[in-house]
Amino acid sequence: MARPLVSWLVLIGLAGFGCCIGPASGHLRQHHSHFSDGDGGGGPLTTHVKAKRNNNHNYGNNNNNIRNFNNNKDGRSLGYNSQPRELLITGLFPLTPRNSDASRLGRGVLPAALLARDHINYRHNLLKDYQLQLDVNDTACDAALGIKAFLDMLYKKGKRLMVFGSACTEVTGPIAQAAQFLHLAQLSYADTHPMYDHIKFPNLYRIVPSENQFNYARLELLRQFNWTHVATLYQNDPRYSLAHNHLMARGADQAASYKLVSQRTFTDVLELRDALNKFVEKGVRIIFGSFTEAWARITFCEAFKLNMFGRKYQWIIWGGYNKDWWMVDDAEVRCSTQELVTALNGYMSTDILPLSLENHQTIAKLTPSEYESMYDERKGSEYSRFHGYTYDGMWAMAKAISIVIEELPPGKTIDMFDYKMEFWSQRFLSALKKTEFVGVTGPVKFYNNERVGRILIKQFQVLDGASSSAHEQIIALFHNDTSFLDFSVGHPVYWHGGKHAPRDRTIEKVQLQHLSVVSFITMVALSIAGIFLAVFFLSVNTKYRNHKYIKMSSPHLNNIIICGCIMTYFSVILLGIDTGMVSEDSIPAICTARLWVLTIGFTSAFGAMFSKTWRVHAIFTNIKLNKKVIKDYQLFLIVALLLFLDFVILLTWQLQDPFTYATKPLQEFEDATNDFLIKPQIGFCVSEHMTIYLGVTYAFKGILMAFGCFLAWETRHVSIPALNDSKYIGMSVYNVVIMCVIGVAISIILTDQQEYAFLIISGFIIFCTTITLCLVFVPKLIELKKNPHPETKRVRATLKPAGKSSKRESFTADLQNKIKTLADQNQKLKESNQARASELDRLIREVGEEAKELLGTRRKDIRPRAKINFKVPGLTSDDDENPSSSRDESSQDQSDQWPLMETSAITKCVYVHYKPRKNSIQDAQTGCTIMSEPSNSSK
Repeated sequence: MARPLVSWLVLIGLAGFGCCIGPASGHLRQHHSHFSDGDGGGGPLTTHVKAKRNNNHNYGNNNNNIRNFNNNKDGRSLGYNSQPRELLITGLFPLTPRNSDASRLGRGVLPAALLARDHINYRHNLLKDYQLQLDVNDTACDAALGIKAFLDMLYKKGKRLMVFGSACTEVTGPIAQAAQFLHLAQLSYADTHPMYDHIKFPNLYRIVPSENQFNYARLELLRQFNWTHVATLYQNDPRYSLAHNHLMARGADQAASYKLVSQRTFTDVLELRDALNKFVEKGVRIIFGSFTEAWARITFCEAFKLNMFGRKYQWIIWGGYNKDWWMVDDAEVRCSTQELVTALNGYMSTDILPLSLENHQTIAKLTPSEYESMYDERKGSEYSRFHGYTYDGMWAMAKAISIVIEELPPGKTIDMFDYKMEFWSQRFLSALKKTEFVGVTGPVKFYNNERVGRILIKQFQVLDGASSSAHEQIIALFHNDTSFLDFSVGHPVYWHGGKHAPRDRTIEKVQLQHLSVVSFITMVALSIAGIFLAVFFLSVNTKYRNHKYIKMSSPHLNNIIICGCIMTYFSVILLGIDTGMVSEDSIPAICTARLWVLTIGFTSAFGAMFSKTWRVHAIFTNIKLNKKVIKDYQLFLIVALLLFLDFVILLTWQLQDPFTYATKPLQEFEDATNDFLIKPQIGFCVSEHMTIYLGVTYAFKGILMAFGCFLAWETRHVSIPALNDSKYIGMSVYNVVIMCVIGVAISIILTDQQEYAFLIISGFIIFCTTITLCLVFVPKLIELKKNPHPETKRVRATLKPAGKSSKRESFTADLQNKIKTLADQNQKLKESNQARASELDRLIREVGEEAKELLGTRRKDIRPRAKINFKVPGLTSDDDENPSSSRDESSQDQSDQWPLMETSAITKCVYVHYKPRKNSIQDAQTGCTIMSEPSNSSK
């Protein structure tokens, strides 16, 4: 009892408010006369449309068959003589002022409402003995006028079963609140405002999808194109903020799939610019926009200035704007039409579906295209995209009324309808909830008072690059009932710069760099070829190890050189293995193997060459010509010592500070084609104290190479057939030193250029190793080919003077040092001879004549030439130390063939010959032949 009392008190208050705006009704009467089909029955704001007059007025003679349509189960025709009873509904339409968008909407949908009324009454047996009549009222999109029309309804003849309208939120909201107190069901045909829900407005249904329904289509677009990072930009207005909140709520349900990068609202241009700048800073690409048509022009103009358009950006806005809205002259827009079109190109919008795209038969037994033809005949110059929803809305109310009539309990009829009884509102609301049919806008059904409709997805496309050819094209249709996004209904989607949708952000792609397959295979092939070459030299060296030429070059040391070279070749293969071939867990082991193989291989090869060079240097710097035999095992000991030092350093390194795998980021760059921000990284092995151990290793190898280079320089003029490879060994030492120095420097410079570093370092290793092998063993192959069976013969060892290519400064300095040394020795010998001569004179004087006779007798003795057993120490290998051979040779008189030493007075060089030369002077004490070379022989 309390609620009806409250309801009537509220209505009395609203009625009093309506009386205050009474004078406006005169204007409405005058304007509405255009739409009145009656002569005054029902009041000036009411159109009681009679069946006969409307039928003749709307259809004429061409539609006489509609009057004879079978409208009941027993086959009776609903004609003029049957006089069916009227069922009234109130229609609220914004019809004035004429130049407003709202009035154009009202005048565009009213013909569809009247057409639906006629079709309901004459094309379908839906209401049986009743006819549906529409009481048209002009609201002018004004809340006061809407309330006035609503309250006038209470005093008119006949009960209005339902309220149809309105199109304007200013009218729909107050009417929806008042309808609750009158127990009236209300159905809106064009109001898409998101504020209406079934809890706050339980009596309000909408035949048109709410703007909240657009959010489901938006989220499906995100899912369809794999967009997970989005931003929202909306106008600070309840219409857009409420829809935005609904979007956030739906997005929160799928929080695992979507991330809101930024949400910004604006009320003026400064806030809009700030919002767009924030989007640029955060790298936003996908933007949901919600704003009016005027603000849409300003927004895209500002976006053009910030280059927020094109391939990287995708705008998705509400849509529903007027046709060619971007062509409107607007003083607030500081961009040309062409610039605006450039910024707009490619944007997507969500909008209602004016008419179904399927050519199926509807509840009115018409296809959508047939209905559209009828509507076009009636609409005149006014058009509204809501006309289809208005048509379906009239059918929805008729369907609900028919359900109420059918479900009324016994003793109840629709004629007993009363505003004061909640029974009727429950019946009508329940009937609307059950209403389901196929309309011209598609399947019609309601969920939580909302139409579960279909949403159009449009895209702004510039066909030939000119603004005149720019249009919004349908690209997809979203089915709210099944959440299906159908791209087969419209034009293909246009993407800037290709066939792929823009990315929702710049993808930061961490790219671990690997060696290219071509580079790796090339270097591996060269390394394997080098290994085969080394194996070939090893087989030759082993097979001909007893050959005199090979034997004199210490074949065992040659084998060590070959094995070291094979290890260095193999290190190139290990150097090219990275995470592209093995897992990261295996890389530390690969790095360890790489270090050990390269270090030991280098030490073996270089150590053997170093020891052979040291032997040559030791022999020919033995000025006193003492017998100095350097055997092969002594050279092996040198190599073993070097390897032992390597082993100590490497083992300490690996036990105390083993390798771990790490990555290093390089300079980022953008892949504009695929919209990637590439973050390249290189993988490498590292240890905590790696710098210290590398420093020790480099110092050790550096000292060894420096000393080897010194020995090679000192023995650069040595030509010893017995040590037939001494010259090439020295050249190999130079080669190794130079290549190692350059290789280490390049490896440090190209630390971040993994590909180039691998190619250059591997190339140096392969080149250096190959040159070393060729210098050492190719001359031996040539000698073997020339002399496969050599005869045993004595060799001639010479220490040749520097050639003309030697630097004059070096030769002069060396000569001056030797002259100074000899001058000092000569002075000391003179002083010693003078002292001894004085001592000898003193002794002769003391002894007397006997001493003189004794001295005379000794001078007459002829001393035979001494045979010099001159053997250059270290020239032969250990296998040549054959005592029996020496005894056989010493049993023969070869005094003329034993080597004689001659000294050049100018070059101070020592020459060893087998026979004495002419014009030689024999030293009485040593038995050696001493000769002075002419000055021109040294040039």
